[in-house]
Amino acid sequence: KNGIPPISGTLVSMIPPKSFTLSENFTGFKSKKYRNSTISVSRYPGSFQSMLQVFAEPVLESRGLVLRTRESMPVGSITGEFFRLLQISTNQPMHKWILIFGDHRETITVTAAFPDTVARELAPKLEQSLNTVLWDRFGERSIEDGLPYQLQTLPHFQYVKRIGNLVLYTRDGKLPIPQQFQPLFTVTIDDYPPFIEEQFEFARTQLALQTHFPRLEKFVTTGTKGISVDDYPAVEVTALATDIDTGKNLAVWYVLIYAKHQMFHVKGVCEPSDQRRCNDMFRLILSKFSVK
Repeated sequence: KNGIPPISGTLVSMIPPKSFTLSENFTGFKSKKYRNSTISVSRYPGSFQSMLQVFAEPVLESRGLVLRTRESMPVGSITGEFFRLLQISTNQPMHKWILIFGDHRETITVTAAFPDTVARELAPKLEQSLNTVLWDRFGERSIEDGLPYQLQTLPHFQYVKRIGNLVLYTRDGKLPIPQQFQPLFTVTIDDYPPFIEEQFEFARTQLALQTHFPRLEKFVTTGTKGISVDDYPAVEVTALATDIDTGKNLAVWYVLIYAKHQMFHVKGVCEPSDQRRCNDMFRLILSKFSVK
């Protein structure tokens, strides 16, 4: 071990260059000395080998990235792949060095991004830093570790699972079974888009994208209103939707919170016959929500 605690919200630890400090806006580090230079850590569900397909040269080229080199790099007891990429679609060339590793369950990327103007001085320091990366693959994370919000749940809703920045709760604390549906509650995080013309319409559009846990389609909006959550503007949308796996109609309660540099998608799903009681319960849970 490198003796450094894991980066908040991850099971990854590393020793950054001296000029880098933890970022408040993303998971990783930023530098005041080297402008536009960052180290970010991301976690994805899915096998490491499957994720490597994203780094095939034709895929990279379609995203404006040129592959300079690729090599294997040890990450503790496992081996990752280290890609040196150059992004030429920006005003000034940007280097993107990506260390990718994982197992059959999940994939981790550590991405160092820096402008070409500082490459000569910064590149050796970043390479040395990436060689200190370790992953505690069997470690345990707290429910809210690294998340930019706090949520005090009710006794009859229990934590089930966290996948990246999605947190899932159900009544019995177990993954929902399509044939035996029970009310569930999720919170996910998204980047704040640069421009939103109309918050109500944007919220309804975003609701149609909330198709996970459970898998939903054919949304029909039944109500929209503006609310406030932790003193931030928010939009509450109620709707009916169809469960893709069972064909069953479900009631959806959804709130989009516009907070600082991020948006929070809060969703509750239940049987239509239980909609009124569930929505009151979901609103009570949301009253315990606060942005860190």
